Amino acid sequence: MDFKQINAFVNVVKYKSFSRAADAAFLTQPTISAHVISLEKELGVILLNRNRGEAVLTEDGKKLYSYAVELMNIRDEALREVKKDVREDIAGVLSMQVSSVIGESWLPKHLLEFREENPFVRFFIDQSDSDIVENNLLAGQGDIGFLGKKPNAALGSEKVLTDPLVLICPKNEKYMAMYKKDKTISIKEILGENFIWREEGSATRRQFEKEVEKLGYSSYQWGMSALLTHIESIKKCVEYGLGISVISKISAYENYEARNYLIFKIKELNMSRDFYMVWNKNTVLSLPAQAFKKYIHDKVESK
Repeated sequence: MDFKQINAFVNVVKYKSFSRAADAAFLTQPTISAHVISLEKELGVILLNRNRGEAVLTEDGKKLYSYAVELMNIRDEALREVKKDVREDIAGVLSMQVSSVIGESWLPKHLLEFREENPFVRFFIDQSDSDIVENNLLAGQGDIGFLGKKPNAALGSEKVLTDPLVLICPKNEKYMAMYKKDKTISIKEILGENFIWREEGSATRRQFEKEVEKLGYSSYQWGMSALLTHIESIKKCVEYGLGISVISKISAYENYEARNYLIFKIKELNMSRDFYMVWNKNTVLSLPAQAFKKYIHDKVESK
């Protein structure tokens, strides 16, 4: 057995897919398959059942998997110990799980700055909502994550950003008249309006519903015109007048001069979201992940 075989096997199990494992390792799918097949031949057992594109552990695979993960962790820990006093270029793939807002509006500039200092690091980024980010990290998918809610206690975490939530509305006659008078809006003025939301795993949506309930309102007092999975799609739909939405301020003001929507603060609500960098406490971070974690920590501390 060699580490290439073991790493390929572990990644296929993590991502439940040969193609996803290949993407995460910046390798081709045939290469990942070849590593796993050679490992199976060497051991004389089938480790994974290939069912309709999904890779599922066999009983023999289950026996090997925990040892394989431990081997990879020991390898990474040994490398970290040996190289801690050696200055050399950091290289490899940094796999991340990120929620939509921070992934689209905050993270890209930090990726650029980090890569300017570490040109041999490549990024594999899986974007979803905060709940999926959390679950994927707990399942061992990805080195580091960024999400917009208080993390599970099983994850290590550090707060990296606090950002207000704002209401965005189309630039129609009704909202233009309100905006000229005041850039704030009351809940009563938007009762019955159709909202455009992200899926139920969205921390933004969950927080808005929780806050209005504290004031005696129900989420049923608003309609829903669309349920979308991407922030950019929500902003476009608001621009075209499909409805209104509550989103993070950092996202709302991104390229705002070119946008065709208005940004309001809701008078009765003082909403903000905390965003966290998270990692699995039970996993030894790769060298690129350790370096990026320190980079983000130093950036947050310097503010």
